[in-house]
Amino acid sequence: MKLKPQGRLEGSWLGVLAQSRAGVIASNWLLQGMRYMNAYEIGMKLALDVLATLLLVWIFDWWGRPGMILSCLLAAHSLNWIFNGHFFVLMRYVYPVPKTEEDFDRYVQRLKEQAARSRFIDGVAIYGSFCRGQLHEFSDLDVRVIVRSGFINGVAGAWFCLRERFMALFMVFPLDVYCCIGTRGLERLREDEHPVILQDRSGLLDNRYGHVTAHRQS
Repeated sequence: MKLKPQGRLEGSWLGVLAQSRAGVIASNWLLQGMRYMNAYEIGMKLALDVLATLLLVWIFDWWGRPGMILSCLLAAHSLNWIFNGHFFVLMRYVYPVPKTEEDFDRYVQRLKEQAARSRFIDGVAIYGSFCRGQLHEFSDLDVRVIVRSGFINGVAGAWFCLRERFMALFMVFPLDVYCCIGTRGLERLREDEHPVILQDRSGLLDNRYGHVTAHRQS
């Protein structure tokens, strides 16, 4: 089982606890990747929490019962975690699910086709072990979806990522996907990685990474 890095907590009792199966699941459930999301993705995730909570309270007619409303909020947050999270990326640290190279190639081709159908998606790039040529059966697929600035583009990018997470859950696929406005957020990724670019309508990714970037063919 892969151990999740703990930064400054590494080696401490708190770091050991956070690396346990229970610790990994608890922290993933609580934050659900929001540390790496842009404002549109965070806004959509919180809005889904609120809407699902209100729906559950309405279904069970628990208005005016704070304890039951809190239970609905926890249930809504859990549903959001399962259907709009990186569930099988989390499983790498809990109960890894092996995937073949053909599984990755099939998903990448599907992702490329989906992005091409959306006029709001400016670029799609794959990082991590896939672009480094170090793919193995317990890898995940690190994807960044690029949209241009603007409210509609931001919401469309967040929705695209939500839909891909949902599909990855049912395909039992370890997809780690986030949306970036322009190149903001890409600075968090390794500087020595040159991603596989699936789509780059405006040339933003080529401008950032230069001609050494590999373009994946269909």
